[in-house]
Amino acid sequence: MIRVLILPLFIIGIFDSSYGQGTIAREDYTRAVSFLWQNLNNKKVFNINVEANWFADSSGVGFTTQNKEGKWFRKYEFKKKKQEPLFDHQRLADSIAALLKKEVKSTDLPVSSIKYINLTQIELSVQGKEYLLDLGSYTLNPQKNERQTPFVAKSPDGQWIAYSQNYNLFIKSVKDGTIKQLSSAGFKNYEYASYYGWSDIMEGESDERPARFAVNWSPDSKWIQTFVCDLRSGNKMYLLDWSIENKYRPKLLSYYRASPGDTNMVYMIPVFFEVSTGQEIRKDQMRSTHTNPISYEWSKKEPGVIYEENLVRGYQEVDLYRYDLSKNLQGKLYSEFSKTSIDTYNSWINEE
Repeated sequence: MIRVLILPLFIIGIFDSSYGQGTIAREDYTRAVSFLWQNLNNKKVFNINVEANWFADSSGVGFTTQNKEGKWFRKYEFKKKKQEPLFDHQRLADSIAALLKKEVKSTDLPVSSIKYINLTQIELSVQGKEYLLDLGSYTLNPQKNERQTPFVAKSPDGQWIAYSQNYNLFIKSVKDGTIKQLSSAGFKNYEYASYYGWSDIMEGESDERPARFAVNWSPDSKWIQTFVCDLRSGNKMYLLDWSIENKYRPKLLSYYRASPGDTNMVYMIPVFFEVSTGQEIRKDQMRSTHTNPISYEWSKKEPGVIYEENLVRGYQEVDLYRYDLSKNLQGKLYSEFSKTSIDTYNSWINEE
C-alpha cells in the first residue's frame, strides 16, 4: 500500500514544481496513475509474487504464472525435476464452458483455490463453487460446501459448537445439546470472542457496531484461543455522508480509529479456555491494539502448544513466542527491532 500511494504523489510533486503554477496536465496525471499497483501487477510487470501450493502427497508443488498471453497453471514434480502444465488448459476450458454455458478461454480460466489431491484428481473453485476435477475424463463433480455460519465454530473433532451470547463465550455439545458457559466477565464493550473490523462503520454516535465472532480451536479440540474485544476507551473518527440526494443534510458516520500516539484505542486481550475443565487463562500483559492484534497458530504436533507473533504497534518491533498452555510456560523464540520500520517480516511453523 505504501508503494501504491507514494509513487503517484511523488510524480505529481515533480510536475508541480516543474510547472511552477501548481497545475498538472491530464496526460501527466494519467501517466502517474499508470504506476498504481493495480495497473502494473500482471499487466506490465509479471509474476512479482508467485506462491507455491504443496501437493497433498508432498510429491511436488503447483503454482500460477502470468504473461501477456494469459494465465498458466504449472507444476513441478520432484521425481521428474521439471516444470509441466498442471492440467490440459484447453480440455478444462471446454469443461468449464459446458458447465457455465458460455465461452471460456484456455488462457483465462475462471479458476481459483486449486488443491492437488493425487495424480487423477484436483480440487478447484469455479466462480465461487467447489468442484473435483477428474484428470482422466475432465469431468467437474460438484462438492458439498460445508462452510460454517459466521457466528459459530465447530470443533475439529465435531463434538462441540462454540458461539457467543450476552458478550460471553459458550460451547454446546453436538451429541446431547449440553451447554457450557466458558466466560462470565463479558459485557457490552468488553466482549469475549469478538473483534473490531477495520471497516466497521456505525451510523451516528450511538449506533451498534457490526456483530463479530471469532475463535481458534486447537487441532485436538481441547483448547480454544480467542480475544476479549475491549472498546471502552476507544476513540472515534467521523465521516459525513452527503450521497443521499433527497436529503439536505449529511448523515453522520463513525468508526473506531486512533491517530498516531493515541492510547485511547480498541484493545484485544488474548484469552484461552481448556474445554474439559472450563479453565480460563487471560494474558493481559499481551494486550494489543485492534489494528495490530497478536496472531496465533497452534502446533500440529505438540498438544496444547501455540505460537504467538506480536507485531508491536509502530512497526518497529516484532516478537515471536512459544506458549505451552498445559504447563503455563511461555518462551520468547525471536525478536527483531528497527529504528525505522519492520514491514517484511514473516514466520512459518516448520514441524513437518
